Amino acid sequence: MNPERPAPLWRRVTPHALATDSLRWHLRGYCHIDARFKDFILSRVSGLREPAAPGPRGDRDADWTTLFDVTLEPNPVLSPAQRDAVAWEYAMPDGRIVLPVRLALLYYLRKRLRLDVPDDSPSETPVVVANRSQFDSALASTRGLVADGDPD
Repeated sequence: MNPERPAPLWRRVTPHALATDSLRWHLRGYCHIDARFKDFILSRVSGLREPAAPGPRGDRDADWTTLFDVTLEPNPVLSPAQRDAVAWEYAMPDGRIVLPVRLALLYYLRKRLRLDVPDDSPSETPVVVANRSQFDSALASTRGLVADGDPD
């Protein structure tokens, strides 16, 4: 699904992890063509070839091994009673919750919580990122690492 490569492309990948974004399963691995760690959607794998020499081990994938603390809080646009309900639903005893997330998975968290939809209805985005500028910086540091196209 990369606009620069409209046809399927054979890649040699050294996998090291599986992850789900609650919609699809992803393989995290080293792409020998691009010489970096990337995500691959498992349902798009169309075949396998004989094993070859492996690439770098997963412990060298800084975006996989580095955690970022995402601080979530109820959307401030909600009424106080609605914010209390969201805080209860998301187990936020002090009105906030900190989720440690692998840098490689921030993009998917952003999509699943609809944090990328500007001006969305508060009922569709009941939580927001309290540490948004740090979150955006961490997300930007991982740009280009999704194998099937631009993460945006």
